[in-house]
Amino acid sequence: MNLIVYRNTASKQVYHIFDCNTHSKYVGELDVNELPTSGWIPNSKTTEYAILTKTHNPTMKYPTADLYDRYTIECLKRDRAGANNSSHIIALSNEIDARKRDEDFIHRLYDTNGKIWDLESDIRKGKENELGLEEVGRRALAIRDINRLRILIKDEIAQAFGEYGEKKYNHASE
Repeated sequence: MNLIVYRNTASKQVYHIFDCNTHSKYVGELDVNELPTSGWIPNSKTTEYAILTKTHNPTMKYPTADLYDRYTIECLKRDRAGANNSSHIIALSNEIDARKRDEDFIHRLYDTNGKIWDLESDIRKGKENELGLEEVGRRALAIRDINRLRILIKDEIAQAFGEYGEKKYNHASE
């Protein structure tokens, strides 16, 4: 992962940090005296900017497919439930970047997990009595079908990264 760090020209005391690959993914700010040293290799540094390269020491032992899945679920929690989980999302995102980010997989899993979220939402809120048993059953079957697609996407990710896919045995999603 590469970061480009720009000095804020207004205050000259704060660096604005962006993902080097996109220049648009805002990561955060650092005080001028707080440029990271541990785990980062400075490629260049001037008075206006620095480019830093993250040395990768995998900290997460998730298989890549589970990492992508967990990341999209955390993004859904933030986007739909207002969860304050930015540090977890950043950690997962950094691990994805270190392995190789594939936006297509992320978008497909986000959409698929979002459909499951929509179907589970009222049940999670304890509204099954309002929905009725027929509707709860219909949703359970729909969740099973969407979960099949989710597992297929995760298997594609595993194959793309040379890892083992998820195998279900005696499970409705197989």
